[in-house]
Order: sequence, then C-alpha cells, then structure tokens
Amino acid sequence: MLRRRQSSGLRSRSTAAATTYINIRGAHHQLLSSSNRRGFTMIGLLDCGIHNSMKHYNNGERYLHVSVQLNSKHDVSQSIRNRYPNFRHCNTIEELTQMAYDYKDTISPRDMCAYWSATSKHLQLPRNMSAPNNTKIYDQMKELLVKTIQFERYNYRDLATISISMARMIKKISNDRNQQILHNGSLHDILIHILIGNNSTNKQHIFTEIAKASVPILDKFDARHLSNLIYAFGLAEVTAIHDVEDDGSTFFDALAQAAITNLNEFNEQDISNMVWAYAALNKRHSQLFNAVANHIIGLDNLVDFWPQHLSNTTWAYATLNEKHPMLFDKVAEHIISLDNLDRFGFRNINNIMWAYRTAGETNPKKLFNKLTQAQDKFTSWDNKPKKRFGDSQSIEELTQLAHYRRNRMNTREMCAFWAEMSKHLQTGQKRSHSNMKRKNEYAQMQRQVDDILGHTLQDINSFGTRDLATIAISLAKIMRKNNVDEKTFDSSAHQVLNNVLIGNNSKNKQHIFTEIAKASAPILHEFDARHLSNLIYAFGLAQVTASMDDDRTFFGILADHIVTLDNLNEFLPQGLSNLLWAYAKSKEPHPKLYKKLANHIVALDSLDNFKPQEVSTIILAFAIQHEQHQMLLKKMVDHILGLENLRHFNEQVLSNILLAFANVKNKQPKLFRKIADHIISLPSLDEFKPQALSNILWAFATASESHPHLFKKLAEEAIKRQAEFKPQEISNFLWAYATNGQVNKHLFASLVPSVKANLDKYNAQNLANIAWAYSVANVDAPSVFNDEFLTACLKKENDLNIENLCQLHQWQLWQDEITSDISLPESLQMKCYEAFIAKDPIPSKLQDDVVSILSSMGLQQQEEVLMESGYRIDAIVEVNGKQIAVEVDGPSHFIGRELTGSTILKHRQVANLDGMEVVSVPYWEWDKLNKDGDKKQQYLQDLLGVQDICT
Repeated sequence: MLRRRQSSGLRSRSTAAATTYINIRGAHHQLLSSSNRRGFTMIGLLDCGIHNSMKHYNNGERYLHVSVQLNSKHDVSQSIRNRYPNFRHCNTIEELTQMAYDYKDTISPRDMCAYWSATSKHLQLPRNMSAPNNTKIYDQMKELLVKTIQFERYNYRDLATISISMARMIKKISNDRNQQILHNGSLHDILIHILIGNNSTNKQHIFTEIAKASVPILDKFDARHLSNLIYAFGLAEVTAIHDVEDDGSTFFDALAQAAITNLNEFNEQDISNMVWAYAALNKRHSQLFNAVANHIIGLDNLVDFWPQHLSNTTWAYATLNEKHPMLFDKVAEHIISLDNLDRFGFRNINNIMWAYRTAGETNPKKLFNKLTQAQDKFTSWDNKPKKRFGDSQSIEELTQLAHYRRNRMNTREMCAFWAEMSKHLQTGQKRSHSNMKRKNEYAQMQRQVDDILGHTLQDINSFGTRDLATIAISLAKIMRKNNVDEKTFDSSAHQVLNNVLIGNNSKNKQHIFTEIAKASAPILHEFDARHLSNLIYAFGLAQVTASMDDDRTFFGILADHIVTLDNLNEFLPQGLSNLLWAYAKSKEPHPKLYKKLANHIVALDSLDNFKPQEVSTIILAFAIQHEQHQMLLKKMVDHILGLENLRHFNEQVLSNILLAFANVKNKQPKLFRKIADHIISLPSLDEFKPQALSNILWAFATASESHPHLFKKLAEEAIKRQAEFKPQEISNFLWAYATNGQVNKHLFASLVPSVKANLDKYNAQNLANIAWAYSVANVDAPSVFNDEFLTACLKKENDLNIENLCQLHQWQLWQDEITSDISLPESLQMKCYEAFIAKDPIPSKLQDDVVSILSSMGLQQQEEVLMESGYRIDAIVEVNGKQIAVEVDGPSHFIGRELTGSTILKHRQVANLDGMEVVSVPYWEWDKLNKDGDKKQQYLQDLLGVQDICT
C-alpha cells in the first residue's frame, strides 16, 4: 500500500526531495513488486536512497514516513513522464494537447479519456477564450481525435467518460457560438471545426462511432456509466444513426433495454439525467418511461430526489407526452410534504408548474398553492434582479419577473432584463403547442413587455453612457434575431417581441432608437471608446438611422464627434471594425470619418492585434462606402501577405476580403493568389457555405483574376453540394465561371438539374446570367432552355436591363448556332438586338495603330463593321479574295493571358454565324513590337497569311 505526496519541484529538479508513506504491513512484498503507473516504483525509491524516516500511525495502520533524495540518473518524475502522460500539471489546453500529442503513438484509452476530460474542464475557464499561441494545435487536436474514435480497445467506463467529455465541450462551444462571443482562431473556434463541423457532420460521426462501440458491451455498463452515456447524447443534441438489430431497432432502443434491466441500480441523478436526455432528443420510449415511473412509485419516499431531479423528471414526461398520473401524484405529495421550497430555486419551480400544466394532469390545488407561494418569495424585492433574471428558463418567466418589479427597477436592472432577453433569443426557445390557453398567456405577455418597454423609455434620459450602450446593443440583438431566425424560438414569443419592439413598418423600432439617440447625443463627450463603438454598432445592427430635431441624423452627429477627437488610441480593433461596419450598413457617406479612421489604422506599427474578422470588416466597409484610401488598403494587404498562413481565416472572412477588392477594382494579384493557394491546400471545403463558394468565384471573375486550380476545386465542390445552393448562388457561380473563360463542360452539365429546379425562382438578372453562361460554355441543356425558360423570361421582361437584354441576344445567337427550335418571341428578340447594337463604338489607340499598319500594307479594309449577328468587328481586311475579321484585343479581353468568356463567345459566334474567320491581335504581342513599323507589318503579314506587301 503506497500513498504519495509529490511537490511541484519534483517535476523540474533532478535532485529534488520527495516524501512518501509506506504501509509497513506487507511492505516487503510491495518493495519488490509493487508499481503504480501514476506514482513511484518502489524499487526506484530504493535506488534513489532513503535518507531519513520515522514511524507514525493513521487509523490503526502503521506507516513509514520516508524522505527520499532523488539522484539525477534516477529522476522519478522524468521516468514516469517518459512512460505516461500526466495532465494534472498542465495549465492550458495548449499544454494538454501538446502532451497528449507527444504520447499519441503509445497513449492508452484511459489516458485519452483523461486528455479530453481535462480539456473539457479547461474549456470552462475564461483564459482559454483567446487565440492559442501555438498554431499547431488545430492539426494536433485533429490527429488526436482521429486516434480517439478508434474505440475498439475502449471499455464501458472509457466510452462513458469520452462521451460525456465530448458532449460538455460541444455544449459549451455551441452556446458560446450562439451568443456570438467567439473569435476566429480561438480555441473554441478550433473545437467547433473539429468536434462539430459543417452541418454538425463531425459531431454526428463522433457519436455514431461511440454508439457502434457501445452496443456490443451494453451488458457490461453499470448504472452510473450507462446513465452518463445516455446523458451525453442528450447534452450534445445528437441522435446516433445506428441500427442495432435487423428489425430496425435503434441505439436508443438498445440503451432503453439495458437501462430497464438495471433500473434498480440507478440512483436519483441517474434516472433524471436519463429521462431528460430522451426528452431533449425527442426520443419517445414508452416501455422505458413506464418502467422508470413504476420504479419511482415503488420507492418508499422521494427524500433523496433533489429539486433538480424532480424538475427534470416531470419536465421529461411532459415534454414527451408520456402519461403517468400516479408518478405525478407521487411527486406532488412529496413536494407538499416539504417544510419549504427554499432549495428549489425559481427555475425548478417554474419547470414543475409547466410540466403539470403541459402534461394535462389534474391540478393539485395544494401543490400549486405551495409552488406559487415559493415563486412569490423568489420574486420578492430582497432578491437581486440579476440573479433572478439569469435563473429564468424562458422569455415568459423573464418577462414575469421584470414586470413584477417594473416600478422599482433602476436603470442598471432594466439593462440587465433586456440583456437577458437577448441571451434567451440567442440560445432559442423550444416551440410550444398552440392552444387558446397558450394564446391568452402570450397576449398577457405582450402587455407586460410593452409595459416594461414603456418604463424603460420613460427613464431613458437618466441612463448613463454604459447603460445606454447596453440597452441599445441588447435591443438591437433582439430585433435582429427576431428578423433573421424566428424559427429557432417559439412563434408566439417571436410575434410578441415583433409587435412591441418593431411594429408595423418598423415604426416602434424607429421610435425606440430615436429616443436612445436623443438621450445619448447631449452626453457623447462622456462615452468612452468601448461604449461609443457599442452604441454605434447597435444602430447598425438594428439598421436604424435616427433623425434628430436639427434635421441631422444621429450617425452624422456621431461621425462629427469622432472626427473632433484628438486621437483614436482608446479604440480597440474590434471597436474600430464594429464602428466601420455600422456606418457601412447605414449607407450614410462620411468621408472625414473614414479618412480619420484610415489614417489612425495606417499609423499603427502593425496589425498583429487585429483578428481576421476585423481586418475583413474594415476592408469591406471601405469598399461598400466606395471610400478609396490606398495607404489603408496597402497596409491591410501587406499584413495579410506577411502572415505565415491563413489558417484562422474562415470562409466568410476570405470571401469578404475578395469581394471588397473586386468591388473597388483594386488589383491585388498577390493577395488573390495567396487566398487561392490557401483554399486549394485545405483538405476539405465542408466548412465553406455555398454563398462563400459562389462569392469567391464571383470576386475572381469580377477582379479579372485567374486561378484554374481554384476554379476546378470549387467546381467539384459545387457539383457535390449543388442541392445546398440557392438560386442566386447558382447563377453567380455559373456566371463567374463563364466570365473567367473557364469552360468546364462537366460543371455546366452537372448543374443542369439544379438550374432547372429553380427556374421559377430566378430574377431577371439570374435568368440572363445563366443563359449567357451556358452560351459561353456551349453546353446544350434542352431541359433548361425550353418553353418554361421562355415563360420565365417573359414574366421578367420589364425587369431586364440593357446588359440583360444583350446577354439574351447572345443566348439567342447560341440557339441559332446549335440549330435549336427554341427562340424568344420576335418582339423580345428585336428588343434584345437593338440593345446589343445600341452602343457606339469607341476605337482605342491600340486599334488605331493596328489599322494604320494595315493601311500601310495596302490591304483593303473596313473599320467597325456591324455584322448580321449584331457584333461589331474592329477591322475586316481582304486577303487573297477572302475576308478576315481582325479583332484588336486589349487588356479588358484577357484574364492573365487567357481570353475572357465574352471574347471567346464573340470570336466563336462571328465565325459560326457570320461565316468569317477571326484573327486576334493580343495587346501584349503588339506592345512587344514597340514602335518598329517593319516588325509590326511582318507580324500582321504572318498573322493574316499575306505573302507580298503592296506599298
């Protein structure tokens, strides 16, 4: 028997002293054979040398108190560390990961469980929110996860431990993501990519593998570990896809049978966790729930059930509509028998009341009286409102609490209420059944929210700067969440907040933020940088431009105030990016503000403190407002190019940067190449949303940047995931591909089903872009371009602009090329033709120079010839009795050294429809000839096949 105390110095000093206690009884045997993988080997202790000792007694046992002096050649700590990882002394997730990675080839399942368990605990600490210093952590964690899910050697305890650790991490990072407190490159962000993945594919895979490994050994699970396994699936909100038997029974059926068999071994927490998980996943299993109910009813009493256990159990039965009146009666009798409900807490009381109402159980009057009295006690004036608001489990509970104290809340408490309301919306509310009673409750809730808002606005002039910023950002988040994602929470609650905070035509929203603006404007000089940027960000988030009494907008007043500041040194990178983002959303021009902000950023020593999201937001804000500041853009580009890699740039950040430079027509080939190379290097594009894929391609095409390998990779991804693409994304993707001159026939043929499926959803520009893109690619698609397509065009005819009409004219020419029977109505054809030929030709200097040399060669020629197809040819010359079309192609006709899609289409259609050979004079070949007339004549002679030059 060995008991050890190990000092921190033992790990770092080779001659450190260690103290150990050896049970004298049986010590001889232990000294010769005992070895503890987590402690010292006994023989190792003897080799180290025992310097002094004394006997003492503990609980009747005799122990030898041994002081050991370690020799450098017998560093016990080092030898143990060389054999097994010891995670207890790791202070950060980076240290944990590095240690596990060092032992990855020999690590045992138990130690792998210890790694993920320790990581889960460290994840709860605020210090792990920051970006890791070691950029290798992503690859290390990914490799460790791959090794982890090889579950063949795991026993039941390991599987339960790994599942609960994974579930807790997933729950934590999911909540942080919903509350928008993550930063790109943070450890939480890395874990989202690794443990959750795009559309939760990684999470589903991990827990499916756990399920597959657990099923064969479910009979070996004890009650605690079986309950933990079930609870983990509920906590992670994942349903493992794993059929256990040929009859199609599921993993949860197998878990239920195993639980029923061992139900007598389950304690109160095991039971409540298990039924909670089934309810959280909406997994009904009446046999299990009947067995659990009968088990609880058969107990002598429920004194060992904590309030949380009772709350979770009744909530689970009510949620799954599992009827068991005797269970509810037993719980009610127990609660009534208690002296008080002080230990229950507001949330548990409300959950129990909700469960009894929802389950349709007969209302036990004594129970509800007792619960109501306890509820009133928790909402008394003596309790701190912040704690009460945080205890609320739903928007309804939160509203009731605030309304109860509406006349006594100070400004800080009002802010706390609206902030908590915002948090509830971020995590979402479960949808409830719609019934008349429920509707009456929400009608009451609407009156309460309206009353609370009235009190808030009534006191708004007494709010300090911090309170104004907090109330503004909370209300803005509520309004935005209400607008963009109403399906994630109760539809009735959504309607209440929409009616009160937004109103018809956003009338209420405008009024609320106008009041905030009027209260803030007189004290802008009191705002610190953080609260000022938050205030501005809130107005941008709510998309409100408040008009003040002097006909100025609040954004204008804010901009003037910032411009007058001596410096912007107090503004953090996030504050700067949020500020610029808000002004970009407002679409109000403020050149002086943008100039001041740009000059401040340019003057910074470096942008190392700027996160990728902040860099992209700043670049995009300047692009949206068409504010050209070359020094700022250069600093941003230099910063990105100077980075070792773009690992922490997610798909939205990358696409936003590319879109910004494409929109401002600021050529940055090195930047585009670096981003393209980064995307190509990624093993998977699963994290890229279709919108990002489409935007990236669109940016490359718009900026006239070529990268065939990138286009090929994105095309493969689009083909694989085309069902995820929205109509606009399909249109942009195909247009970009064609514009860039990338003729990928496999891509265009593969996307035909998706194009056809969305014909009735395309707007006028989408239809024209798709028609033009297929014309460039020359991929026949009769299932798309038929009477249905013509009908769609006719419906959108009035929305077609000049460019769209020109595109449809070229599509009609393509139909003539492929001898199709489909054609636009004559009136629309004529409209398209007239738009196509309407633009007056403007010859370039390059074209004039080429024509001049042609004239000097004595060739008969015509300039700017309008062909029957509607195309204009730069020059037509006659050579040996044959007419040849000479196209002088300047830089706008090329992306790199490859022809653009529009130029490819023109050359092909003139040759096929007008029956004339087309020769191209690329600008770079002509420029090489400088001003040497003889060389230029020789060049054209070779190009046209002219043997003798007449002079």
